[in-house]
Amino acid sequence: SGKCRHVGVCNYNARQVEKAISELQKHGIKLASNQVELSIINQDKLHDGTVACCRDLGVVVLARSPLTGGLASGKYTLVDPAGHGQGGGLMAPSFSRRVLRKWFPLHRTLEKIARGVSRRMQRRVTTTQVSLNWVVAKGVVPIPEVRNKIEAEEILGCLGWELNPLEVDELDEIYSRVKHKFWW
Repeated sequence: SGKCRHVGVCNYNARQVEKAISELQKHGIKLASNQVELSIINQDKLHDGTVACCRDLGVVVLARSPLTGGLASGKYTLVDPAGHGQGGGLMAPSFSRRVLRKWFPLHRTLEKIARGVSRRMQRRVTTTQVSLNWVVAKGVVPIPEVRNKIEAEEILGCLGWELNPLEVDELDEIYSRVKHKFWW
């Protein structure tokens, strides 16, 4: 007794967060975090009130899969739906081109913003970095999967800069035109 002061939960919605906080407070325990699936492509937790509830109650939101299995990174293209010959991963050959066509306007916008930020920062900025900084702009901590040194270095490249409000708005607007549940 008394050893646990903070806990984190995973995939709780707003109602579950409120209930967990209420129950934990009875034992002197603070709900510290809620890990949810959230990315520029999967914004359900932003729009169902979960992120706002957590923010209001002081619960840190951690974004699991902030690149949606690489789909928000620019790794997969219509020319190379397998992801630069790496295979595996998220994209099943039976629907990859259909999914990529659906999200092409968002990828085009991510690329445009990456070029603009690159000019502003006077260094190369990638769509991965733009996608992760969009998550940060929403007040959420991204926890991307990193499999090797190259990916780690790319992710570190999103530190030291942020998207401006116009860039965030542009991404939000394009998302509103192409949004769908993840497994369409």
